[in-house]
Amino acid sequence: MRHRLALVVGSLAAAGTLAFALSAAGFGPADPSLASSVGAPAPTPQVQIDTIYVPAPAPPQTVTVHRVVTSDGEQESGEGGGDD
Repeated sequence: MRHRLALVVGSLAAAGTLAFALSAAGFGPADPSLASSVGAPAPTPQVQIDTIYVPAPAPPQTVTVHRVVTSDGEQESGEGGGDD
């Protein structure tokens, strides 16, 4: 029974703390008298959009590699050298 009472008291304390914090931050219930004094919303400022054009990237190059396998299993490259 004490555990249930402790849960209820803790829940009420947490709810009260949350309500106090939200009202202190300005998220609490609105005052009806303030609603009549609020005018039209402020106009949105004009936005200028600048378009920047960049050149398209170069098309990809095709690379072809020819390899010849000899009868003893070694590979010879047709590109002219290098130990692969």
